[in-house]
Amino acid sequence: CKVLGRDAYRNSLAVAYVAALVHAGHHVLCLTASVEHVETFSELMERELGGPVGVASGNTKASLRTKVISEHKASVGTTDVAAEALNVPSLSALVVLTPFGARQHGNTLKQSLGRVQRRHPGKLPPVCVFLEDENIGFCIGLTKQLKRVLRSMEYKYERRTRPAEVTI
Repeated sequence: CKVLGRDAYRNSLAVAYVAALVHAGHHVLCLTASVEHVETFSELMERELGGPVGVASGNTKASLRTKVISEHKASVGTTDVAAEALNVPSLSALVVLTPFGARQHGNTLKQSLGRVQRRHPGKLPPVCVFLEDENIGFCIGLTKQLKRVLRSMEYKYERRTRPAEVTI
């Protein structure tokens, strides 16, 4: 997953999704498997959005995670940030930057999705973006697992190819 975090094109595509979501009025949480990617991606988001973003990892205390993510329209953290003890009802969009196994981490998937499904006044309908990697065998398998689980949970999803310009 560290390799994915270093892919400049992939990161620029993800930042474009985040910017489109923020500009549409969403409160966005981005998740990745790597602390290094959290740092890199937060810098890219700050440049694109023109201001600070929330940053949290598994080492961040639960109370501080909630505060940091609540105070920023866009935040990035490690996948475990969304797994437990994160209560930010205003979150309306989730961007999964690196895939994870739905069989091994099914609860992580449910918890992550649950972060954007909570009710909150004036909140936009939830949106989840999973970046799909078609050229990396390991990622293809993980994405297939995620899709299977999402279908079993009766989520609808639409597949988008890498657009030149992202619109939400």
